[in-house]
Amino acid sequence: MPAALLVMDFQAGFLGLFDDPGPVIGRATVALDAARSAARPVVHLRVAFPSDGAPVPAANRMFGQQFRGRMVEGSDDVAVPDALAPRPAEPVVTRRRTGPFVGSDLAPVLRGLGVDALVLTGVSTSGVVASTVCAAADEDLDLTVLSDAVDDPDRGLHDALVGGLFPQHAQVLTVVEHLAR
Repeated sequence: MPAALLVMDFQAGFLGLFDDPGPVIGRATVALDAARSAARPVVHLRVAFPSDGAPVPAANRMFGQQFRGRMVEGSDDVAVPDALAPRPAEPVVTRRRTGPFVGSDLAPVLRGLGVDALVLTGVSTSGVVASTVCAAADEDLDLTVLSDAVDDPDRGLHDALVGGLFPQHAQVLTVVEHLAR
Protein backbone atom coordinates (compact mmCIF):
# COMPACT_ATOMS: atom_id res chain seq x y z
CA MET A 1 0.00 0.00 0.00
CA PRO A 2 1.34 3.46 -0.81
CA ALA A 3 2.10 5.88 1.97
CA ALA A 4 -0.66 8.09 3.33
CA LEU A 5 -0.12 11.82 3.20
CA LEU A 6 -0.79 13.47 6.56
CA VAL A 7 -1.93 17.08 6.31
CA MET A 8 -1.49 18.37 9.85
CA ASP A 9 -2.78 21.47 11.63
CA PHE A 10 -3.01 23.89 8.73
CA GLN A 11 -5.51 25.84 10.83
CA ALA A 12 -5.91 29.58 11.28
CA GLY A 13 -5.02 29.44 14.98
CA PHE A 14 -1.61 27.99 14.13
CA LEU A 15 -1.03 29.70 10.77
CA GLY A 16 -1.55 33.05 12.49
CA LEU A 17 1.76 32.51 14.32
CA PHE A 18 3.68 32.83 11.02
CA ASP A 19 4.75 36.05 9.33
CA ASP A 20 3.89 34.51 5.95
CA PRO A 21 2.37 31.02 5.89
CA GLY A 22 1.80 31.23 2.13
CA PRO A 23 4.92 29.33 1.04
CA VAL A 24 4.35 26.30 3.31
CA ILE A 25 0.65 26.23 2.39
CA GLY A 26 1.62 26.32 -1.29
CA ARG A 27 4.10 23.45 -1.04
CA ALA A 28 1.71 21.36 1.06
CA THR A 29 -0.96 21.99 -1.57
CA VAL A 30 1.38 20.64 -4.27
CA ALA A 31 1.95 17.48 -2.20
CA LEU A 32 -1.79 17.13 -1.52
CA ASP A 33 -2.76 17.59 -5.16
CA ALA A 34 -0.17 14.99 -6.21
CA ALA A 35 -1.40 12.46 -3.63
CA ARG A 36 -4.98 12.97 -4.77
CA SER A 37 -4.02 12.64 -8.45
CA ALA A 38 -2.20 9.38 -7.68
CA ALA A 39 -5.20 8.12 -5.64
CA ARG A 40 -3.02 7.82 -2.54
CA PRO A 41 -4.61 7.97 0.89
CA VAL A 42 -4.84 11.39 2.51
CA VAL A 43 -5.55 11.91 6.21
CA HIS A 44 -6.10 15.31 7.79
CA LEU A 45 -5.13 15.97 11.41
CA ARG A 46 -6.50 18.91 13.31
CA VAL A 47 -6.86 20.26 16.81
CA ALA A 48 -10.31 21.19 18.07
CA PHE A 49 -11.72 21.38 21.57
CA PRO A 50 -15.45 21.12 22.31
CA SER A 51 -16.98 24.44 23.35
CA ASP A 52 -18.54 22.86 26.42
CA GLY A 53 -15.61 20.59 27.28
CA ALA A 54 -13.41 20.70 30.32
CA PRO A 55 -10.37 22.93 29.93
CA VAL A 56 -7.00 21.31 29.29
CA PRO A 57 -4.99 21.27 32.53
CA ALA A 58 -2.56 24.18 32.88
CA ALA A 59 0.30 21.67 33.19
CA ASN A 60 -0.09 21.12 29.44
CA ARG A 61 2.00 24.11 28.33
CA MET A 62 0.80 23.99 24.71
CA PHE A 63 -2.97 23.66 25.02
CA GLY A 64 -3.47 24.33 28.71
CA GLN A 65 -1.50 27.58 28.67
CA GLN A 66 -0.48 28.98 25.27
CA PHE A 67 -3.72 28.07 23.46
CA ARG A 68 -6.11 28.12 26.46
CA GLY A 69 -9.57 29.02 25.24
CA ARG A 70 -8.52 28.76 21.59
CA MET A 71 -8.89 26.11 18.90
CA VAL A 72 -12.53 25.65 19.91
CA GLU A 73 -14.76 23.67 17.55
CA GLY A 74 -16.62 26.05 15.23
CA SER A 75 -14.31 29.02 15.91
CA ASP A 76 -12.22 30.84 13.33
CA ASP A 77 -9.10 29.26 14.89
CA VAL A 78 -9.91 25.83 13.47
CA ALA A 79 -10.54 27.04 9.90
CA VAL A 80 -8.38 25.46 7.17
CA PRO A 81 -7.31 27.21 3.94
CA ASP A 82 -9.50 26.17 1.02
CA ALA A 83 -6.52 24.72 -0.87
CA LEU A 84 -5.91 22.22 1.96
CA ALA A 85 -9.51 21.52 2.92
CA PRO A 86 -10.46 17.85 3.25
CA ARG A 87 -12.56 16.22 0.57
CA PRO A 88 -15.55 14.13 1.68
CA ALA A 89 -13.78 10.76 1.33
CA GLU A 90 -10.66 11.89 3.21
CA PRO A 91 -10.56 11.04 6.92
CA VAL A 92 -10.25 13.93 9.37
CA VAL A 93 -8.77 13.04 12.75
CA THR A 94 -9.43 15.48 15.55
CA ARG A 95 -7.10 15.46 18.51
CA ARG A 96 -6.77 17.37 21.75
CA ARG A 97 -3.06 16.91 22.37
CA THR A 98 0.12 17.56 20.40
CA GLY A 99 0.68 13.86 19.82
CA PRO A 100 -1.23 12.43 16.89
CA PHE A 101 -2.05 9.06 18.44
CA VAL A 102 -2.94 10.05 22.02
CA GLY A 103 -6.70 10.10 22.45
CA SER A 104 -7.40 10.17 18.72
CA ASP A 105 -8.60 7.77 16.04
CA LEU A 106 -5.42 8.04 13.96
CA ALA A 107 -4.15 4.50 14.57
CA PRO A 108 -7.48 2.82 13.65
CA VAL A 109 -7.84 5.08 10.60
CA LEU A 110 -4.37 4.12 9.37
CA ARG A 111 -5.04 0.43 10.02
CA GLY A 112 -8.32 0.71 8.13
CA LEU A 113 -6.48 2.19 5.18
CA GLY A 114 -3.84 -0.55 5.34
CA VAL A 115 -1.15 2.10 5.70
CA ASP A 116 2.34 1.27 6.90
CA ALA A 117 4.06 4.44 5.69
CA LEU A 118 3.41 8.16 6.16
CA VAL A 119 4.41 11.33 4.35
CA LEU A 120 4.22 14.35 6.64
CA THR A 121 3.22 17.93 5.96
CA GLY A 122 2.15 20.39 8.62
CA VAL A 123 2.65 23.17 11.09
CA SER A 124 4.35 23.42 13.34
CA THR A 125 7.61 21.56 13.00
CA SER A 126 8.25 21.71 16.76
CA GLY A 127 4.71 20.65 17.63
CA VAL A 128 2.64 18.14 15.70
CA VAL A 129 5.37 17.29 13.18
CA ALA A 130 8.03 16.41 15.77
CA SER A 131 5.48 14.57 17.87
CA THR A 132 4.26 12.62 14.85
CA VAL A 133 7.79 11.70 13.74
CA CYS A 134 8.62 10.27 17.16
CA ALA A 135 5.27 8.55 17.75
CA ALA A 136 5.00 7.09 14.24
CA ALA A 137 8.57 5.79 14.43
CA ASP A 138 7.58 4.01 17.65
CA GLU A 139 4.64 2.52 15.72
CA ASP A 140 7.17 1.15 13.17
CA LEU A 141 5.75 3.23 10.34
CA ASP A 142 8.01 4.13 7.43
CA LEU A 143 8.26 7.94 7.46
CA THR A 144 9.02 10.73 5.04
CA VAL A 145 9.05 14.36 6.16
CA LEU A 146 8.57 16.90 3.40
CA SER A 147 11.07 19.46 4.67
CA ASP A 148 9.60 22.39 2.75
CA ALA A 149 5.95 21.45 3.47
CA VAL A 150 6.47 21.69 7.23
CA ASP A 151 7.27 24.92 9.01
CA ASP A 152 7.62 26.54 12.39
CA PRO A 153 7.48 30.14 13.60
CA ASP A 154 10.94 29.53 15.12
CA ARG A 155 13.22 29.10 12.08
CA GLY A 156 16.21 27.93 14.16
CA LEU A 157 14.17 25.23 15.85
CA HIS A 158 12.69 24.17 12.50
CA ASP A 159 16.17 23.83 10.98
CA ALA A 160 17.50 21.89 13.98
CA LEU A 161 14.62 19.39 13.84
CA VAL A 162 14.65 18.93 10.07
CA GLY A 163 18.43 18.64 9.95
CA GLY A 164 19.02 16.81 13.23
CA LEU A 165 16.18 14.85 14.81
CA PHE A 166 14.04 13.94 11.82
CA PRO A 167 16.74 12.13 9.78
CA GLN A 168 17.18 9.75 12.71
CA HIS A 169 13.62 8.48 12.16
CA ALA A 170 12.58 9.46 8.64
CA GLN A 171 13.61 10.26 5.12
CA VAL A 172 13.71 14.02 4.82
CA LEU A 173 12.93 15.22 1.30
CA THR A 174 11.60 18.35 -0.37
CA VAL A 175 8.24 18.11 -2.10
CA VAL A 176 9.97 18.09 -5.51
CA GLU A 177 12.36 15.30 -4.42
CA HIS A 178 9.46 13.26 -3.06
CA LEU A 179 7.38 13.65 -6.21
CA ALA A 180 10.34 12.64 -8.40
CA ARG A 181 10.53 9.23 -6.69
